[in-house]
Formats: sequence, structure tokens, C-alpha cells
Amino acid sequence: MRTLGTFIAALSLSVFGLSITSTAAHATTEGDICNAKWPGRNGSMHAWDGTDCSGDYLGGTTGNDLNWGDGVGGFTNANNRASSVMNAGFFGGRDMVAFYFLPGGTGSYACLAPGELYADYLGDNTFTNGANMNNNIMAHKWVTPADCAAGSWIT
Repeated sequence: MRTLGTFIAALSLSVFGLSITSTAAHATTEGDICNAKWPGRNGSMHAWDGTDCSGDYLGGTTGNDLNWGDGVGGFTNANNRASSVMNAGFFGGRDMVAFYFLPGGTGSYACLAPGELYADYLGDNTFTNGANMNNNIMAHKWVTPADCAAGSWIT
């Protein structure tokens, strides 16, 4: 009887161990897809309509785009669609990307520093007017750190 009990206990631990290994092998962590899409420091910024840099690629550019819905610039038909963004800009000078709640590059905004690399879920962030950033960006421009107020940083 003792041998049967030992066998059942060993079998249970083996099955449990396989289950843990299987689950761990399929688990993903935040930023996995963003990390895979990281282009290196190439002076650009990018946006996707899904979290973790997934879903439809909305666009990317090294310049400003003050209206993501006007059909010109790095972003066309992208108004109020972004759920994740990336800053692959160079360090120094205008290395922050300010994302705007309205077109035009003025008013309520939030900034992504180059050292942050990306924000894999904009729902964790708000603009300076308190509005949630997820699916609410209509413009962006490159700015200096001095242009970004305390509390305006995207993480």
C-alpha cells in the first residue's frame, strides 16, 4: 500500500510539474511584442491600435504630425485609435514625443521620454486634462524635456 501511495504522490507531482512548465512556456510578459518590434535608436516614433505594440500599425515618422486624421504625414486615419506608442528617438534636444488630445499640437498632452522606449498600454496614462489616453490621441510632435510639465509623463 505504501508503494502505491508513493507512486500516486510522485505521479501527481510529475503532472503538476508538467502543468507549471507548460504554463510558464506560454506565458507572456508586458512589452514582449514591443521589445520584439524595437527598431533601435533611429529617430522615429510609432503607434499601434492594440496593446503591446500589436494590432494595426497606425504609422511611424521622424517628424511631427499635428493631425492624425487628415490623410497627410506619418499618420492617416489614426485619430483616436492608438493603444500603444513607441519613442525610438535620439537622445538630446527634441527627444520627447508629446501626444495631443486634440489636433494642432496645442492644449492637453502627455510626453513619452526616449528612455521609456514605449508605452504598451495607454489606458494606464492620462493627458494633462485628465482624459484617458487610450484611443484618444489626435496629434504628436517632438519637444524638449522643458516642454513637458510634471505629471505629464507616459509610462
